[in-house]
Amino acid sequence: SVIELYRARQRLSSKVEEQQAELLSQARKIIQLNMDMVESLATAIEFRSGESGDHVHRIRDITGYLLRNTPLGEGLDEENIREIAMAAVMHDVGKIAIPDAILNKPGRLTAEEFEVMKTHTTQGAELLKKIPHIMDNRMFQYAYDIAKHHHERWDGRGYPDGLKRDEISLWAQIVSLADVYDALVSRRVYKGAIEAGEALRMIRDGECGAFNPRLLECFFSAEKPLRRLYQS
Repeated sequence: SVIELYRARQRLSSKVEEQQAELLSQARKIIQLNMDMVESLATAIEFRSGESGDHVHRIRDITGYLLRNTPLGEGLDEENIREIAMAAVMHDVGKIAIPDAILNKPGRLTAEEFEVMKTHTTQGAELLKKIPHIMDNRMFQYAYDIAKHHHERWDGRGYPDGLKRDEISLWAQIVSLADVYDALVSRRVYKGAIEAGEALRMIRDGECGAFNPRLLECFFSAEKPLRRLYQS
C-alpha cells in the first residue's frame, strides 16, 4: 500500500508538472502574440505619419543595445531589458490621435500646431491606460512611462510634466535620446537626413535638447556600432 501510494503521488506530481509546463508555454505564446500586436500597431502609426515603420524598430534596438552594452543597464536582468526595449516601440502611440494635417505637415509647425502635437504624450499614456490590467504588466508600466515622458528634458524644460534630472526614468531618458538621434540621421517628411558626425555635434552642443551627461557619455561610446542599424 505504501509503495502504491508513493507511485500514485509520483504520477500526480508528474501530471502537475506537465500541466504547469503547458500553461507556461501557453502564457508565453499569449505574451508573444500581445507583443506582436503592439509592434504592429506602432508600425501602423508610423506608416500613418509617412514613415516606413523602421523608426520604432530602431528605437527598440538602440534602447536594448544601450542597456546591454553600457553601464546604463547595471542592475537590470535580460528580461527587464527585453521588456523596456519592447515598451520603447510604443513611445509615439499617442500620435494616432494627432490630425493628419499636423502629423504630416512638411513645413515647420505653428505654435498652435505644436501644442496639439505635444499632446501625443498624454494621449499615448491615456490610450495605454485603457488596456485592461495594464498596471499588472511590467512591460506596459514601462510603456506608459515612456509614452508620457519621452519628451521631458534633463533641465526641466520638456513636456508634459516639466520633469527634470532623475525625476525622469532612465528608460524614458534613453528613448528620448534615441528618438532625437534617429530623427536627425533619418529622412523625414519635413527634412533630409543629417550626417552622423554632425548629428552627434548637435546633440553634444545642446541644439536638440538637454540630456543626462552620463547618458550622453554612454551613447557617444556606443554610437559607432549603432550606425549599422542605418546601413541598407
